[in-house]
Parts: sequence; C-alpha cells; structure tokens
Amino acid sequence: MRLFLALLPLLCFATTHADICFDCVVIVEFVENLLLNREDDLEGKLDAKCHEQFPQDWADAVCDSIVKTKLDQIVKGIENDFPPDQICDQIGLCNLVEFLKTLGIVVPADRPAVNLPVA
Repeated sequence: MRLFLALLPLLCFATTHADICFDCVVIVEFVENLLLNREDDLEGKLDAKCHEQFPQDWADAVCDSIVKTKLDQIVKGIENDFPPDQICDQIGLCNLVEFLKTLGIVVPADRPAVNLPVA
C-alpha cells in the first residue's frame, strides 16, 4: 500500500503527460490545416489554439515555448511529411525529460532518463 501511495503522484503525472503528448498532436494537426489553407498570422492563431488545448496551469510556459521556439520545427516536420506524433516527439512534448525542461524543470544528471510510453 505504501508503494502505491508513493507512486500515485507519478502515475497521475504520467497520465497528464500522455494527455500533453496528445494535445501536441492536435496542435501539429492545427498548424498543418493553417498551412494548407494558407492562413496568415500563424503565430497568433497557434498561440490561441494552444491556450485552448493545454491545461491552464501549463499553457503559458508550454505555448510560449511552442510558438517562439518550436513553430519552425513543426512547420519543417509538416513539410517533410512527418506524422504529428513524430513531430511532437522531436520537439520534446512526448519525452518526459524534455517536457519537464519546457516547464523549466531540470532532471538531475544522476537520475535515469524516463520515457513514458504514449498510447
């Protein structure tokens, strides 16, 4: 029972992290549609969609990172016909350690890197 209680926060975070990966896929598909429709103000529309998609307590940090530092990588991935989940993995939203870095949390080097499987 103690082990379960000790692992409960990690299990909750793992579920949330899988959701974040799914939300990233939605964002990449949204960007793809904007590009197909030759929409203007890509950054503004992406920021608005991102704030709708991600949990409110993470939206500012995650969306700021996506719009300012990841948008070019997303566009290049789309142009290279990579699937959305692969793009999200490449920009770090389907890798737990990279995702934590996006939020400003650095995993110490003496801790093993953890990759959560995404359903």
